[in-house]
Amino acid sequence: MRRLTTLGMILGVSWLGLWGLASLAVPRLADAFLAKTIPKVERAGIAVDSLTYGDIRVSPSLTGATAEDFSAAFDLTPTDKITLRSTFEAHEMTVRVANPLTMRGHLSAENFELAFHETDRPERLPFDRLTNGFIYIHDLPLLSPRKAIVEIFDGLEELFIENARVGDFEFSGDVMVRVHDLTFPALLYTERRDKQFRLRFSKPDIERLAEAADVDLSDEQIDIVSLYPIRLPSLMEITRQARRFSKEFYPSNAWHRDALRHVSWSFLLTREFGPEFAKEVTDAQETKPGNTPNERAMDYHNNAVGRRFATEGTELTQLPLLVQSHADVIRHPDEVDTRLDLLR
Repeated sequence: MRRLTTLGMILGVSWLGLWGLASLAVPRLADAFLAKTIPKVERAGIAVDSLTYGDIRVSPSLTGATAEDFSAAFDLTPTDKITLRSTFEAHEMTVRVANPLTMRGHLSAENFELAFHETDRPERLPFDRLTNGFIYIHDLPLLSPRKAIVEIFDGLEELFIENARVGDFEFSGDVMVRVHDLTFPALLYTERRDKQFRLRFSKPDIERLAEAADVDLSDEQIDIVSLYPIRLPSLMEITRQARRFSKEFYPSNAWHRDALRHVSWSFLLTREFGPEFAKEVTDAQETKPGNTPNERAMDYHNNAVGRRFATEGTELTQLPLLVQSHADVIRHPDEVDTRLDLLR
């Protein structure tokens, strides 16, 4: 028993010694690692400078390290020669080895703030700043910084563009969403669905955004939009645009105005996001109560006509005349009973 106790003490002291040595060595290793990494990151198309961090803590298991007060300036478009940069600041950045044999591991950042310079903000991103951020990325190649950076940005692109990321890629943060000339706060976060992570806004946030933007969304539309949060501002602006457009051309003819609103709304959604998403959103609108069966059939039909006009390359400016004269457009609910070619 005494031997086991002595052996345990020796192992414990040895482990503490290794932990102490690692804690002393890691900051120097981190400096050398970053000096080699930054040029590789720049070859991937991202300029980085002003990179600083505070204390680095090594985990007692010796499998991870956490840097405090991490900050960096970066530029996603380094060829534009603009000296103002985007910034990233995190209270803590942690790297943890999951598989010592392959040296693959996890990266996480807590309480971070991301601010894009206007020339850096990715296309369609409806915000330029994210605060109170959290990100956890699983299974990165820790010894290949350039490959790790590519995997991180591929994951972010899948989340923000396709909104479907296989594997652990958790993300959340508070953003100010832009809708036309208005901005509203919302929480952006990932949610696991089967084997995928998807970005979303909460239903209360979407309801508040829609009310402030004077856009009436059905419950089904809110469910759809919540799974495409990056599209929400564009969808709301398109809805407002179609409403203004139809009032401008048909201020006194309610049914012509209704036809143009549906045709132009579906047309603009198709041109922006494709016919499948446009159909999903516009079909959901027809689940709202209040319309007669003929009015609902007219709207479904004109939505389909709008999608077809968009895929045929029709110009937006042509739509008022087409709504007035094209044989495929339904201009009054009474026409539905005589039509055999109703579209969905």
